[in-house]
Amino acid sequence: MIPVALATAVLLALVLTALLGQPESASAHANLVRTDPAEESVLDGPPTRVTIWYSEPIEATLGKIRVFDAEGEQVDNEDNALVQGESSVLSVTLPELENGTYSVSWGIISISDGHSVVGSFRFAVGEPISDGVFVSVEQPLLQSITDPWLRWLFLAAILLFSGTLIIDALVIGPVWSDSRPSTQRGDALVIHSQQIYRIAWFAIVLASIALVAIAVQQASNSFDVSVIAAFGTPLFNVIFDTAWGTQWLWRALFLIVAAIFLELGRQLPARSTVKDGRFDLPITSSRFGQIGLIAGLAILFTTSLNSHAAALPSDTRLIGIANDFLHLLAAAAWVGGLLFLGVQLPYLYKKIPAGTLNELTSAIIPSFTALALGSAALLILTGVLAGWLQITIPQATATPYGWALVSKIALLVPLGVLAAVNSFWVSIALLRDERSYRRLSSLVVAEASIALLIVLAAGWMTGLEPGRQFAGRNGIGVTEMREFSATENRTSVDLQVIPGSIGDNTARLQLTDVSGRPLTGASVSDVRIRLKFLEQELGEPLKTMVPEGNGIWVSEGFPIGIAGLYAAELEVVRTDAFDTQTSFRFETDPVGDLEEPITPSPTITWGMFGAELVLLGLIAFAMTKSRIAQHRPGSVLVPAAGATSAIIGIFALLNASVFSLGIPQEQINPVGMTEQSVQMGRSVYVESCASCHGESGAGDGPEAGFIAQTPTNLILDTPVHSDGELFDVIKGGIPGTPMRSTAGLLDDVEIWNIVNYLRTLDRQ
Repeated sequence: MIPVALATAVLLALVLTALLGQPESASAHANLVRTDPAEESVLDGPPTRVTIWYSEPIEATLGKIRVFDAEGEQVDNEDNALVQGESSVLSVTLPELENGTYSVSWGIISISDGHSVVGSFRFAVGEPISDGVFVSVEQPLLQSITDPWLRWLFLAAILLFSGTLIIDALVIGPVWSDSRPSTQRGDALVIHSQQIYRIAWFAIVLASIALVAIAVQQASNSFDVSVIAAFGTPLFNVIFDTAWGTQWLWRALFLIVAAIFLELGRQLPARSTVKDGRFDLPITSSRFGQIGLIAGLAILFTTSLNSHAAALPSDTRLIGIANDFLHLLAAAAWVGGLLFLGVQLPYLYKKIPAGTLNELTSAIIPSFTALALGSAALLILTGVLAGWLQITIPQATATPYGWALVSKIALLVPLGVLAAVNSFWVSIALLRDERSYRRLSSLVVAEASIALLIVLAAGWMTGLEPGRQFAGRNGIGVTEMREFSATENRTSVDLQVIPGSIGDNTARLQLTDVSGRPLTGASVSDVRIRLKFLEQELGEPLKTMVPEGNGIWVSEGFPIGIAGLYAAELEVVRTDAFDTQTSFRFETDPVGDLEEPITPSPTITWGMFGAELVLLGLIAFAMTKSRIAQHRPGSVLVPAAGATSAIIGIFALLNASVFSLGIPQEQINPVGMTEQSVQMGRSVYVESCASCHGESGAGDGPEAGFIAQTPTNLILDTPVHSDGELFDVIKGGIPGTPMRSTAGLLDDVEIWNIVNYLRTLDRQ
């Protein structure tokens, strides 16, 4: 017999492999970030390519950009490809275009969650944009009408499978160990065990059907073919040539493992009692049955790897995945357990004598109640964090995803009421009135029905764009201002440029010292600011800001009439410390509507996750008094899970407030983006970088053909990175590549000047 520890280790290794195969950074649906040419732009000359930057990695083989002329004829070279070194930048080359208006339609598949995203825009060459043929593509609310239903079916099936085996291990097992198989109660437990086996197999079959249907639907959506036509090459390509297909294969593998070990656990239990020559102990009393349960939990984990949580930004992604898995685990124990009982109790009513049935149920329900209470608490805790990660701002509740979440929360209320009635009234009445069993059975079926509706809401949520991203893309809840913060020379500056777009603008500045005390006129003699257009010299003067008291300085009358890249340059003259000079960059939208990504704060996320785990540890400690913790495996799992959760939670809380491990501290470029800085950066770039990256930054330098890896095209790569990221790469290099460290060769000011110069490459 295979040792359970070895089999478990193998399964965990496979799960880890699946985790490591995930993309490093993402942000839910892969939405458009920027385009070149820009939307609604008028170009003096024809572009050589259309390039689109997305918010997360996309499937290389399934991304499409199509360019059409005013007559609706496709004019691109049909050579779509990811930009070298960037998994979120797609481009297509163009022939020599004539003057006129061109429309661009695009469609891509997100690596993280497999969602297809589409859109369109237009530009003109040599003349104003005309109202001719425009290939307009709108992003649909759902991938397809069947998408949420298939997600619901698969999720319900796998929750039912996992929940059934969890009940078998933590509820039925302890009751069985207290019973003598020769008694009527033991015979009833045999019937119980047989039905558990059937329900688990039903869940596996249902999950398998849903999993195959999901793959066919994905192939149909990805290749824009009918469901029938999706069978064959499209289905093969989606499963074996995409990252989404890799995760699908992991789920299929674990589903097969669960089926095999479920059958082995039924046929070969570790301990046995004989009834009519058959082994009928709880499935999870066998090592094979325990491995089957672990495989079911692995399926839940791989589901988290393809969830919205897996598509969070990299600084919150692992927390999101862990939280999503804990959420599914709690749902399996409570919701999956309810689905199991909703099928099981009516069946037992027909098979077991009333007296024995009441006695058995009276023993099972208290254990399930303890498990359900702990699971419900975990479900609420993880749900709060999940809501924060995918909603983030209150205004994002008024989105399709937000309304689905509200519906899910609303359904929890009647479910909680029915659970309380069953646990604290009807189940107690079973000891006095045998007829109460029918009432209990009916109410549990009602609970299970509501649980199915909750899972349906979850299925819709996974098929919808996260609320925060929908809100950011549509300008919902985005503050009409630009906010910047920095600390230089023991002076903290918090600047607001209101609204930070085309039209009249106001600058509002808060000055504090490092201890947070406002800096007043006694310590600040002068504050000046300039909003400088960086794409050409307009001669903007520095303006003196007026103090309003309590460390606040204001200046009005900053007209912005041209869309493009700006710098807010600040000079703070201190009488009691060194002066401070700093600069912040921002870009105005061509049409004045600002669309900003809304992302959860890593610090707040770590703090919420830590608090969640500490509370979970306390809940587990409270459960050590329950019946579940009086028998194996509960006697080991409950205190171990509680202690582990509390320890990790305390670390997460400390990390949020002290350590900041994995929480990025964005570097602010201390060198203003002046013409002098750009020219100095160009000189250093030509001397130190152009030999590989080329003078234009296109990766075509004279030494490019003599190195193993093609140099990055900086024209396309620079816009997707922050100043701090560019600084770190230039200074530290990239291990394992020809990009060497410049530490010791260039000082920090020279590197920041290079960063400023790189920002101008796409405008040359």
